Amino acid sequence: MHLKDGQTAYADIVVGADGVHSKIREYLLGAEAAKPQFSGATLYRERALLSFLIDFGKTVNIVAFEYVDDWPHEKWIIPADHSEFAKHHTGWGKPAQGIVKLLSTPDLAIWSMWDHPSTRTYTSTHGLVCIIGDAAHAMTSFQGQGAGQAIEDACVLEQLLSKIHHHHHHNTNNTSTEKQIASALRAYDQVRRPRAERVVSTSREAGKLATMQMESVEADLERMREEWEGRMGWSGRGGWGGFGGGILGCRMCRRGRFGGEGLS
Repeated sequence: MHLKDGQTAYADIVVGADGVHSKIREYLLGAEAAKPQFSGATLYRERALLSFLIDFGKTVNIVAFEYVDDWPHEKWIIPADHSEFAKHHTGWGKPAQGIVKLLSTPDLAIWSMWDHPSTRTYTSTHGLVCIIGDAAHAMTSFQGQGAGQAIEDACVLEQLLSKIHHHHHHNTNNTSTEKQIASALRAYDQVRRPRAERVVSTSREAGKLATMQMESVEADLERMREEWEGRMGWSGRGGWGGFGGGILGCRMCRRGRFGGEGLS
């Protein structure tokens, strides 16, 4: 690996965990295909207002968001004007008005939300480079799954790469080791990419649902309730979906259900 500061580093495998602007993603997919896409959502304004505890209950995070056609700004985060923000919530109920008043702070900002389109692969053709987390599948936050999906990536990779380590002491042939790594990363791609890309898609849909813009649902509260109840289940329980899907991938790795030299 040739680094920007002129240094050269050597490794058996490169795992790109360098975020939504990933250089490793660009290496794998090309500059254009690697670019994130604007989701249409901006965090600050009027269509939906929500609050939840973070920092072990010490802080209340407040988010207001709506959808816009484009994001003309160079920066993804721009300062917000509280008076303009308050104007967009004129006529809302007392709880909302109370929240709006609390947001009169110098650091009030508008955040644009971006994600990655469908990606053809998370691994290189020679099988020694892969991407994980936001570098692989940046997503909007409407299902709270971004960090969880990165953890699942790491879980599956750990199980697959541990099999290579198990055989390494019995085989010092570099070509064989490289084939094992390539097989492991192909298995990683097979397990993680379909699931993570589904979360990218359903997270986008959840944002539309929350702002009453989902087709066939819109402002129908009963339909909205049904959608929410079914939507979150697959990503939090066993089976193909949910965290169970990530654990399933780890179990399949342990049982040797993926082909390839050293892994079958």
